[in-house]
Amino acid sequence: MAVVLSPPNTPFDAQVIVEETMTVYPAHPTERRTVFLSNIDQHVVFTMETVHFFAPNPAINSSEATQMIRDALSKLLVTYDFIAGRLEFDSHERRLQIDCCGAGALFASASTNISLSELHDIAYPNPFFKNLVLQQCHQIPNLQDLPLCFLQVTRFKCGGFSIGLGTNHTVMDGMGTVTFMKNLASLASTNTLAIIPYTDRSPLKARSPPLIEYQHPELVGIHDHQSSALFTKVTESHTVPSHNIKSIDRIFKLFRLSADFVMSLKKGAMADGRVAKCTSFEAVTAHIWKCRTEAVEMKEKEESCVLFAVNVRGRMNPPLPSEFVGNAVYPAYATANAAEMKKNSLSLCVEKVKEGMGRVSDEYVHSGIDWGEENKKGGTRTEGGIFVSSWWKLGFEDVEYPWGKPLYYGPILHELQNFVLLLPNNVDRNGVHVFLALPPHQMPKFEQLFLTPEH
Repeated sequence: MAVVLSPPNTPFDAQVIVEETMTVYPAHPTERRTVFLSNIDQHVVFTMETVHFFAPNPAINSSEATQMIRDALSKLLVTYDFIAGRLEFDSHERRLQIDCCGAGALFASASTNISLSELHDIAYPNPFFKNLVLQQCHQIPNLQDLPLCFLQVTRFKCGGFSIGLGTNHTVMDGMGTVTFMKNLASLASTNTLAIIPYTDRSPLKARSPPLIEYQHPELVGIHDHQSSALFTKVTESHTVPSHNIKSIDRIFKLFRLSADFVMSLKKGAMADGRVAKCTSFEAVTAHIWKCRTEAVEMKEKEESCVLFAVNVRGRMNPPLPSEFVGNAVYPAYATANAAEMKKNSLSLCVEKVKEGMGRVSDEYVHSGIDWGEENKKGGTRTEGGIFVSSWWKLGFEDVEYPWGKPLYYGPILHELQNFVLLLPNNVDRNGVHVFLALPPHQMPKFEQLFLTPEH
């Protein structure tokens, strides 16, 4: 089954009061040093913001939890000393690096006059959520002064609370952030780390001299006039105004897909024998791509493109440890002729997505890193298509805190443009939520195609 969820109505008198803001320093002095940032890290100089909701716990009230989180963060910054640092520009190497200066993370304690139940469906990215992440950091004009981590605990009237987390994406990817939160929870519970983070980023250094062995249409130089807004405007922590969920003349919708619906997509993709097997991610991504290409009525001879981040920890030679904390994701891509996509079944798009996945090898990633060295680091191209970002199975929902697992977690709502989010389904663990935006005249056709995959 698949359903469309409507945007929730936040109570008009909802307000968040930030009661205290402070800098949290490492619990013990740390060594002053610099941390190398790979060309993959250099692509993502923006703040990644998430909010994690927790039900009331009779054994640990929200005020006690706030103190536990603050204390655990201070201890964690000893191991994660680079998160207590600041970005700086190395003028000799012409690249960003982290100065482990011990400047600390920003922490806020806040409260709100509403209960969690008044947010209705917390699975729907709500413009109100931006108030649950420390807004003060958005007012800092200089990158070198911006904390690499900031955290806000907001207590709700019902006794529940939220953790609003902001981290600069240069520091770590989604999997690295899950490791960070598991360690935060463990320090709050047992005063020990759950996972020893692997912080050596040298395996992702460019080679000397650079060796570009492949074409890299997924990348674009910073001076290219076609450079996408994906990593500038879209994810710069600019949230949609709370009074208006429409942005840049688009409608936002959340599609809740059940596990049965996802399985039907996979079976449909394999029905004609074109692909022998596929993952849930491949089937859902291909379905989104095909439906959107038809809904926006691309010209028949136009090339449609979908990009998606691939975790390369296990694809490198030698493999990177699962505990690797930097950015170990690389943009894969698939392209197809719009007319060809409309004429063929879903299996064609799944085949193309699988090809994109398979293309991301150790050699390809190193070639892309070297491409960045030759092209002033560059960024990811999204011109002519979409970028599918999967938060689906990162594992935030499984982090066990002293007060319990999160009710739900999700990203703060951004101006999405060509950005599609795959989010956990809080009703059906093997299902998925698909969140995207389209112009008003295109959304009805997309919805019809998307909810009837037999087309």
